[in-house]
Amino acid sequence: MDQIRKIRFLIPPFFFIASMLFVIYYSSPAREFLSTLKNFIDEKDSYKFLIAIFSAGAISILPIGFLIGSFSYAILRAIFFLFRSRGCKYEVCLNRDYLKRIWIKIGLRKPYYSFVEEQLDDLIYYATITFDHHILFKKRKGIHDWLVRRWNAFNISVHCISALILSYVLSWLLEAKMPSVWYTITLSIIIVLVINAVCTWRETMKMMDFQSKINPEVASFSKE
Repeated sequence: MDQIRKIRFLIPPFFFIASMLFVIYYSSPAREFLSTLKNFIDEKDSYKFLIAIFSAGAISILPIGFLIGSFSYAILRAIFFLFRSRGCKYEVCLNRDYLKRIWIKIGLRKPYYSFVEEQLDDLIYYATITFDHHILFKKRKGIHDWLVRRWNAFNISVHCISALILSYVLSWLLEAKMPSVWYTITLSIIIVLVINAVCTWRETMKMMDFQSKINPEVASFSKE
């Protein structure tokens, strides 16, 4: 797994864990479990067991982040499937004119209009990936890196939102009587993350559309 994806999966668990610490504090079942665990450790003098628990917790951060990310992707796909127009996925939501412009740029000989309408939805997705990773990465590296930063910010924001939503769900399952300040702070953070996610997603789509309009024979970009 590359470093960018690791960052996406490492940051959300901190939001989740920080929120869950408050949930555990205000949850009677959770406090009773921790009290029982503490008594067990004191009786058995099993501090090695405690160290093992903390070690397992540290190791599990990445898998927890992956699960949170999987939850995010499932929700995003469901939202775009239900509410977006044909041809839109959360990764790519651009029109047929965009597909026409990048079709020749990525070196495909068969005309895009020779495909049936249902196939065009997937073609926009795969053509965009090819355009970014083959054309922009090689010829306009600075633009590609800019897109990566925006897309990474979008993913991290969405994953952190999912982490906080999951902490809401667990607080209900654990019968935690959370104070109003916890709900206020969590909701405020979610609103900020939603704004950031929407802005970075829109910027990414608009930049991809803009880059498709540039003639590579005329414009040249530094790789720096």
